[in-house]
Amino acid sequence: MKTVKWTRWWMVLLVAMLALGMTTGCDDDDDDDGGDAAAAADASGSGGTGSSGGDSADAADGGEDAAGDTAGNNVDVAGDWTGTRSSDAGSTEITIRFQQQANALRGSYQDRSGFAGTLVGQINGDDITFTLTLTQGSPGDTWTFSGAANATGTSLNGTMRSEAGDDRIVATK
Repeated sequence: MKTVKWTRWWMVLLVAMLALGMTTGCDDDDDDDGGDAAAAADASGSGGTGSSGGDSADAADGGEDAAGDTAGNNVDVAGDWTGTRSSDAGSTEITIRFQQQANALRGSYQDRSGFAGTLVGQINGDDITFTLTLTQGSPGDTWTFSGAANATGTSLNGTMRSEAGDDRIVATK
């Protein structure tokens, strides 16, 4: 009978220790993406790539914006860009204006060949994607852009896709 009592006691103790170990070893961000380390680095000011998208308020709350996205690693592309859209058929001068909030992009596009519109997209690190909805040239048509900015956010290049084909975009800020 004494052995049964000790066995039960050890089983209860073992279950309690396992339960305690499981709850203290996990947290809300236990998905192996380094979330806690990245948040700690952002909060200490040492994380990111000299980013922008975040401000001192972002650093105070762990580098997260109101939507919960970490903006600390995105290149700052906000502002006016000028460059060219070119294809085998020729090229035209372009102007792109980006407004950036964390990883969300909004803005406008205009070129010298008569096309203009509004854009909505995102930035992930230095990768940029957006959809352009034309308001002039071919109103209602949509073009898609996929490309990248350099680490300092002063040049970008990529491909603009439309029904007419793919055009090369090169621009600087």
